[in-house]
Amino acid sequence: MELSIIIPVYNVAAFLPKCVDSLLVQTFSDYEIILVDDGATDDSPRLCDSYARLHPNVRVIHKPNGGLADARNAGTAAAQGDYIIYVDSDDFINDPAGLQKIHTLIRESGSDVVIFGCKDLYVQSGITTISRAYPDSSELNRLGKSALVDRLIETNRFPGAAWLLCVRRSLLSDHGISFVKGNTAEDFDWLIRTLLHAGKVQMLDAPLYTYRKNNSNSITSRPRVSGIKGILTAIENWNTVDEPKQRSITQYLSQVYLQALLNYAGLGKEEKRTVKRDLLAEKRILKSHPYGQLMVYPAFNLLGIDLFSMILRKCHDYLKR
Repeated sequence: MELSIIIPVYNVAAFLPKCVDSLLVQTFSDYEIILVDDGATDDSPRLCDSYARLHPNVRVIHKPNGGLADARNAGTAAAQGDYIIYVDSDDFINDPAGLQKIHTLIRESGSDVVIFGCKDLYVQSGITTISRAYPDSSELNRLGKSALVDRLIETNRFPGAAWLLCVRRSLLSDHGISFVKGNTAEDFDWLIRTLLHAGKVQMLDAPLYTYRKNNSNSITSRPRVSGIKGILTAIENWNTVDEPKQRSITQYLSQVYLQALLNYAGLGKEEKRTVKRDLLAEKRILKSHPYGQLMVYPAFNLLGIDLFSMILRKCHDYLKR
């Protein structure tokens, strides 16, 4: 078995057929689909079972609700493929040859990780745009892993989601890489640990994944304590890495820390108290921001976390108008 496609499912009956059907029409055939019913209360469990009855390469796991991270981990534990791809159940693969393109690059390069592009489908307008593309993939693929990661961060194309990667399953199991249960924004920690331990990473210039973009669900528009904890977990785990830390990843995490502060600004008073101390404990990451030493870190210390985060959010909201 070459590929395992893991799809966490929770109350997505309206979107699940589009997601699964986009995989069943693939020209590549050596793959399995693992539908992880995460305690859904709508028609999703029945749909999952229906797909499994009709298609021998579809399996279903029914489990109590544990969240996206827990569902992905359950699917990973059951996977039999050499490589794993995560697909969110309200998204889909837009290219019938998408899996074949990924498999071809893996076989040609022997990569541990393949990063591919994606399109954003804006729910309200129905407009689709390419949000991740790698037209310079040939050049990028000649670089070593560290130089490639540096380039992606420098050009603001670092993959921010697990569903932009195809990963060798043994890489995850050998290094104990999983998603931290209970957090949102759990992809940051998973991505960094995966790329840290990967031997070879290759880019595929194919925006074959379509992400259903609903701005009301973004990390900054829906402030959540769990999102802040997910970001802090990524920073804390990165700080414990024994080997020399790649400077560009530290810089990337300083920018992600600002996202946590945007989230913090939108929390209620009691919620802020639950994460304020932990946020302050990691404030030194701001020194690695491109403007950290000169502006960001001194401003944070001068204004304090509450005023700094409030100003940051007001600027963010103004620029989005």
